[in-house]
Amino acid sequence: PFDKRRASIQNPEMRDRCSLQIVPVTNQ
Repeated sequence: PFDKRRASIQNPEMRDRCSLQIVPVTNQ
């Protein structure tokens, strides 16, 4: 499986996109 959270750390661009999806999820 592809871990977006892990990839976000390696790729700066994915970090922005993933953070947008991860932030709302972590808030809730």
